[in-house]
Amino acid sequence: MSFFQRKSTYTDPEGRVVKKGIPKFIPVLILAVVVLAFASSCFTVVSAGHTGVVSTFGKVSENVLQEGFHMKLPWQRVTKMDNRIVKLEVSNKSMSTGVSITKTGPKEAMSGQPVRYVFSKIGNS
Repeated sequence: MSFFQRKSTYTDPEGRVVKKGIPKFIPVLILAVVVLAFASSCFTVVSAGHTGVVSTFGKVSENVLQEGFHMKLPWQRVTKMDNRIVKLEVSNKSMSTGVSITKTGPKEAMSGQPVRYVFSKIGNS
């Protein structure tokens, strides 16, 4: 027996054989957890009303994912973008304040898209 090898069994004072070391199922269990963690990183789900943008090491690819269940490489990242249209109705009632408000930009704005307003003829009366 080498200096670095341990004896895997020994006899206790009462004469019973006792096994030392890690049970055989522990390394198998650790390997199974690692494989499951790796496998779970290979799948992604894109919700309804969203689009998945795939990037590999920070570089955005032209491949976009529609809603549903998709496979991907573990080092790819999927950013989910909301592409639902939000409609907002604003009533434009004139008041006697003399302030002119002009909305610039698109008629319909996507969620998170900026809408700009220009205020003019503002002064102290």
